[in-house]
Amino acid sequence: TACLSTTTSSSLRTTSCSPALISGPPIVDKQAVPKERLRVDTDTSTEERTVSEEIRREQIDVEREPKKR
Repeated sequence: TACLSTTTSSSLRTTSCSPALISGPPIVDKQAVPKERLRVDTDTSTEERTVSEEIRREQIDVEREPKKR
């Protein structure tokens, strides 16, 4: 801000100011804030069933343990 002060012969003081105008783009910010907490649990169940049907093809995967020396 630039201000100019002057004094006249009748002892009156006058001041005139010319403020600087600043322009800029608006800044918008978004922030994620947790609102709720959610707990999820899983239940595991296993079952065995005997199924008897004819099959066309049979494939077996065998995992062998290493030989002990």
